[in-house]
Amino acid sequence: MFSVSPFKKPVFMLPCPPLGAVRAHICRKITFDRVIMLSGEAVGSAEDIRGVISEIAPEADFHIMGITGASLFIRKYREAVEKYCEDNIDIFGLPQTFCMDCGEKCRLPVITYGERLVHEHSGLSFSEISELDVLDYRMLLADAVKFKVLNRSDGKGKEFLNECFDFMHKKSNLFD
Repeated sequence: MFSVSPFKKPVFMLPCPPLGAVRAHICRKITFDRVIMLSGEAVGSAEDIRGVISEIAPEADFHIMGITGASLFIRKYREAVEKYCEDNIDIFGLPQTFCMDCGEKCRLPVITYGERLVHEHSGLSFSEISELDVLDYRMLLADAVKFKVLNRSDGKGKEFLNECFDFMHKKSNLFD
């Protein structure tokens, strides 16, 4: 796994019954895609879960964790990564709509839209993109989207990104 960003990657201490807390490292994008699948409604096999855990927390003993502990750990890991990206929105923040020129939502969405943007922006192949750690991927995706928006044909890209920045950094005063 190679890195494209200069910043230090975090290590998360996450709850993992019955082990207590376990150190979780940043994983590859391809593994994080599996984390997303396993932390949702989909049920993965013990081998899928073991493979994800071995990359995220190599020191953790899967047999002691058990399926229940490992599933909780995977959900907590996803939450930690997403919160880290949210806390560092200047680096990882994306406008709500990727494609501002799209009108109606397509019923047949392009599954690899993010990967395609990163490929066009960075020149990395799809296999290289899947091997990036998830934070590098999100940083490159955010940069690719921002670059694409800045070059909008109507010339309003900068204005749109500034509005997105203000919206992302605005605290909700709904209940004030």
